[in-house]
Amino acid sequence: MRHCRYRGQPKAHLQHVLTAVAVNIERLSRLPPGESTAPRPPTAFQDYPRPARHQTPALMASRQLSHSNHVSRQSQAESLQQKYNELNEQRECKE
Repeated sequence: MRHCRYRGQPKAHLQHVLTAVAVNIERLSRLPPGESTAPRPPTAFQDYPRPARHQTPALMASRQLSHSNHVSRQSQAESLQQKYNELNEQRECKE
């Protein structure tokens, strides 16, 4: 791939793509039918230990808040619907 047959970047790119396709076809043709390649070993990034998530007061508060918001959404929707109905009744009375 060091020397390209064609001059110009678009033609050279096309040659590189076609060469890569040919190499992959050659590699896949050597596999027995019905078999896939062996799984790759994990990368260094995948093996890197993740830091433990500490339960800070802010994190605990945000989780409790999100849980309480989820629970109370239905009651909030019901109260908003009641207020909406009351306002509509007041408008109808004025008209």
